Amino acid sequence: MRVAALYDVEGNIPALEAVLAEVESLQPDAIVFGGDLFCGAQPVEVIDRARSLPAAHFLLGNADRLDEPNVAYHVALLREDQRDFVATFPEKLVIGNVLYRHGSPRSVDELVTVLTPDEVLREMLEGIGQKTVVIGHTHMQFDRQVDDYRIVNAGSVGAAWETEPGAYWALLDNGEVKLRRTDYDVEAAIRSLPADHPNREVRARTIPLRLRSASSPPLGGRAAIRSITDFEVREH
Repeated sequence: MRVAALYDVEGNIPALEAVLAEVESLQPDAIVFGGDLFCGAQPVEVIDRARSLPAAHFLLGNADRLDEPNVAYHVALLREDQRDFVATFPEKLVIGNVLYRHGSPRSVDELVTVLTPDEVLREMLEGIGQKTVVIGHTHMQFDRQVDDYRIVNAGSVGAAWETEPGAYWALLDNGEVKLRRTDYDVEAAIRSLPADHPNREVRARTIPLRLRSASSPPLGGRAAIRSITDFEVREH
């Protein structure tokens, strides 16, 4: 079974369209939108585009909760049918014996990073029958093995925190996992941010963010993870 995992689109239609052009050429059996779908420059357009895909499945992310105060600006832009649609998002999906969740194997909100100790991950995985788990939330791709479990972070389509700007996602194909990056017009995404967006300056910085660049020291390890944690908590 071939599944495209598209997490943290963050209302970024240029990034989503670029990824879908690549994904649709691969003819996946399913497309999993792994949470934090619409909060960004084009919430209405992103939801409509994602809903139009016959193979699409949807997960609840922390920024998809309609009663979350930090996303009230975006929720107010949605049509009633879109709000009703988002309200149906489940907290977990199992497709092809793979577990899909937004934050961690057991939670919408919990963070998992490359620095999460194995013993903490073992606790999160307790009682989970699927041996492959796909998550997102931190906007940073990784592929980790803990005992018999494989934990994959698909990355972020719309606001990736990576070494190169782009839209990051994952392809699961009959047990094989490929971490993917798709180029898109980052500047167009920044220009599309409405002038009255409550966190416009923050999003204009984070859409093209690089954790490392040739001209500046690396923002890696714990500093990077603290930064993205703060963004997830405060800046939607």
